[in-house]
Formats: sequence, structure tokens, C-alpha cells
Amino acid sequence: MDGDHRGTRNGEGGPYYIPQEGGPGRMSRENVNEKAIRYLAEGRIRILSCNEHDAEIDADVRGLGAVYSTGRDAHGWRCDCPSRTADCAHVIALRMITAFEPRATS
Repeated sequence: MDGDHRGTRNGEGGPYYIPQEGGPGRMSRENVNEKAIRYLAEGRIRILSCNEHDAEIDADVRGLGAVYSTGRDAHGWRCDCPSRTADCAHVIALRMITAFEPRATS
């Protein structure tokens, strides 16, 4: 890599890299939790609907180059991104700001 790209995408638009101890030029790819936190910090989540009673939520999460439909329904958490894992960064980011708790009825 040419230049100092700490905390930014590499010069070719590839993955996001974060500084790592050990001096200049030592970078590591961010993990899924770090990516989810970055999505939150960058305001990449848009809540479309939320039904607290049924514990359902729908959101759009802007990833790298696309917006993914993410949410939770009766079947669990979901995302239409191409990730090969159930807990992609889009789902993790949405889960970080979602709390479904029973409310007392009057």
C-alpha cells in the first residue's frame, strides 16, 4: 500500500483497514463487530418500520456499494446481503440499537 491509509479504505477502494499496534504500515481488516459499530457511527441505518408488540423491525443498512434489507420477524434476524454467516455486520448493527422488551399493561 502506498501512503498512509490508516482508518480509511485502501487506495483501491477495497476493505476498510484499522490501525494496529506495531508502527506505521501495520494494518488489519476490521472484524464484523467493528464494521457494525462503524455503520452506526456513520449513520448507515434507516429504520423503515418497528412493531414492538410483535418484536418485528425492518431497516435498510447501507453497506459497501449497496443497501441491504435487514430486520427481524417471527423467524428471527435476517439480511439479504451476500454474507455467508447468519450474523452479518448489517444485522449486528441493527441489533445494537434494537431492544424488544415487554411493556406493562394498564
